[in-house]
Amino acid sequence: MKRILIAALMAMAPTAAWADHNHGQDQHADHNAAAQMLAASTPSDGAVLAEAPRTLALTFAHPVVLQTVAITGPNDAPVSATFQRPNAATASYAIALPALASGAYEARWTANGGGHAMDGVVRFTIQ
Repeated sequence: MKRILIAALMAMAPTAAWADHNHGQDQHADHNAAAQMLAASTPSDGAVLAEAPRTLALTFAHPVVLQTVAITGPNDAPVSATFQRPNAATASYAIALPALASGAYEARWTANGGGHAMDGVVRFTIQ
């Protein structure tokens, strides 16, 4: 009986590993789809700016409902940005920013569109 159980577990192991590997590919594909959904941002991802921006603009390839925007600055300090979740899907959003000091920033967003949840990040630096 012990041998049958071990053989059954060994037979299942490759299937489980394949399923986990395949699930990882699905997550990677979902992340790539989200990255392609964000058509543009201002500042652009990776931008190095001489002056602090007054707004963060996100433009999507198709209308989405932007759910959250969380911005962090130097030392992962949260940045208080003005964002209100919309009632209807749209392709463009402008988030008002407070005065920003020099340093590295990340703007993480989540959105729903076309029946899919997506997320992404825009990184920029102010000199």
